[in-house]
Amino acid sequence: MSPCYVFLLALPLAAAQSMGWGHCPTPAVQANFSMEQFLGKWYEIQRQPSMHDMGRCSEANIVWHDDSDSTMQVTMAQIVDDEVKTMQGLLYEGTEEPAKMEFSYQTNSETLNTILPRCQWWVLQTDYSSMSVAYSCKEYMGMFHTEYTWIISRRRSLPSWQLSQAREVLRKAGTNAGIMSDQTDCGE
Repeated sequence: MSPCYVFLLALPLAAAQSMGWGHCPTPAVQANFSMEQFLGKWYEIQRQPSMHDMGRCSEANIVWHDDSDSTMQVTMAQIVDDEVKTMQGLLYEGTEEPAKMEFSYQTNSETLNTILPRCQWWVLQTDYSSMSVAYSCKEYMGMFHTEYTWIISRRRSLPSWQLSQAREVLRKAGTNAGIMSDQTDCGE
């Protein structure tokens, strides 16, 4: 494949999230991750801007899905064009490393749900009670990848020292945190 073709193919992606050459990095994740402690409501504090995540004041509520011991139901809400939009998804606990989870959006179409790909959603660090740092990466033909990072909290805001600590986790993990969008003016 021509390098020019790959560049043109990747151009729209570069405008949104962080893009890099080659395979996705594989940062270390939270050791001894406990899904039970991770369940509940989380508010987005910062994230990398991306084409598929254009809202603000995002939040997610994570609960066990039916009688499963490894699948969680995720209800997400965010403000898009001054209107609250909600989405549903499933979060699957990692089998070898529980913090290496996978996420899939859920739609009203069972057919679409079966063909939508799962994406990785890894918890790099969490204290469960106030702050978590999450990471995802998508490879394209092994030639380049896009990275996504989130800093989430149990409250709508984090003290600056804790936000700096979270950004340091991303830096040490070798991720390209780049420009992070602030989720401000969201109320409590």
